[in-house]
Amino acid sequence: MFFKNNNLTSITFSPSFNTENITDFTRTFSTCDKLQSVDISHLNLRNAEYLAHTFSFDKSLRTIDLSNIYAENLTDMSSTFYKSNSLTFINLTNFNVPKLWQMIHTIYECTSLTSIDFSNFKAP
Repeated sequence: MFFKNNNLTSITFSPSFNTENITDFTRTFSTCDKLQSVDISHLNLRNAEYLAHTFSFDKSLRTIDLSNIYAENLTDMSSTFYKSNSLTFINLTNFNVPKLWQMIHTIYECTSLTSIDFSNFKAP
């Protein structure tokens, strides 16, 4: 959706933004060099199966909040934050993904990452 958008610095989705039938979020925000903040708290991820590379190669993103997300069909989060070198904090509190099986390289080469909150993270 926003892949390689180098003008985008911030994005917030309203509750009326309908993502109910989207199953693949692969590379949605990947390689957005100036992206600093993303609020996806209103996105419906219940039918999402893939979040692979969703925030990979984002050079300016510092924190990401994925708390309180229920993605009942999510299976693949591989390389979700791959090489997001400015990322310092990931909030996965109450992240509920009962079918998740792939997380390879999820935080690979996130050289500034200092903290991840896994409180009540629910995955097989």
